[in-house]
Amino acid sequence: MTTQGAPPSLEEPYPGCGDFVKLAFTRKGIPDDTIDIMTASLSKNTLKQYNSTFSKWWGFCRGEIETILQPNAQKILSFLKTEFDKGAQYSTLNTHRSALNLICDGGNSEIVVRFMKGIFKLRPQFPKYQETWHPQPVLAYLSTLYPLDKLNLELSTIRMVLLLALCTAQRAQTFSKIRLSNIKISEVGLEIRFSDFLKTSGPKKPHPVLRFHFFRENPEHCICSTLMHYIEKNKGI
Repeated sequence: MTTQGAPPSLEEPYPGCGDFVKLAFTRKGIPDDTIDIMTASLSKNTLKQYNSTFSKWWGFCRGEIETILQPNAQKILSFLKTEFDKGAQYSTLNTHRSALNLICDGGNSEIVVRFMKGIFKLRPQFPKYQETWHPQPVLAYLSTLYPLDKLNLELSTIRMVLLLALCTAQRAQTFSKIRLSNIKISEVGLEIRFSDFLKTSGPKKPHPVLRFHFFRENPEHCICSTLMHYIEKNKGI
């Protein structure tokens, strides 16, 4: 790794995403004692995505090393065009642009924005899911996973996760953050709050609160009794 603020030499290999971002921030004049806080704004998944971009960008600029950390819009266009010629889709190129925006302002220039609009026209990208499946087959399957005391741990888990997904439409990551200490059970149902950081977390954006009532008319599809049974079944584990 190079001395902070000094441009890397041609012989140096790509230092990795974390060190690259810190080096870029230093070159932008950001105080050293604030860089760790700045990088904390980036999630692990974002850094993983950006790592691919920065690695490609590092290699692309080897002949013009001064542009690695302070590229102009024309250089960014050349990089995006090179990746486009390799078959990159709109979403991938847009990720590249977002990553480079972290270290410079060239990605927001009018010509780069216009270029990305052209990419979308040439290689349009549509939502991954354009239709939703009917829940009835799943509900019918859940009806077979009853009574609860006849289910093993695997089937109890499948039943609970399916009901949570159907009743809340939340992300799988949200379900993984459910804590026993945040589940409140009452006579009418249960409430689940979240204390961990979620993918949807943001400044002034409250965490979701999941509330369910007992479905006594149709116990085969009652998420409250299912969750309570699951908790009881796992007490000894």
